Amino acid sequence: MAKNHVISLLGVQIAPSTHRYLQRLFELGIFEGPVGSQTIHPALVSLVEAAHQVLAGGTATVQVTAPGNPQVVAELHGLAKDGTDESNAVNQSAGVSIAALPP
Repeated sequence: MAKNHVISLLGVQIAPSTHRYLQRLFELGIFEGPVGSQTIHPALVSLVEAAHQVLAGGTATVQVTAPGNPQVVAELHGLAKDGTDESNAVNQSAGVSIAALPP
C-alpha cells in the first residue's frame, strides 16, 4: 500500500454482547505486536487458513492438542453464543441483517 494512501473507516453495527466477545478476544491476545504493526497470533494462523479453505469449498480438521483453561473456554463459548443470539434477535426484529454476528 502506498505511503500516502488514505484509508477510510467503516462503521459496523454490532450488538453489545458481540462487542464484549470481540473485546475479550483482543484481551486474550488474538493479535500480537505494537499498535500499527499487529498480526494474528501465530498459533491461530493455521486455524484461519483452515477456515478460508472451508469457506472456499474445501474441508479441514482441527485437533486440540492441549486443552486451555476450561473457565476461559466456557466464557468464550458463552460470549459467542450471547453475541450470536443478540445479533440474530436484532436482525429478526428488523427483518434484515443490520447487526454483524460474532466470528
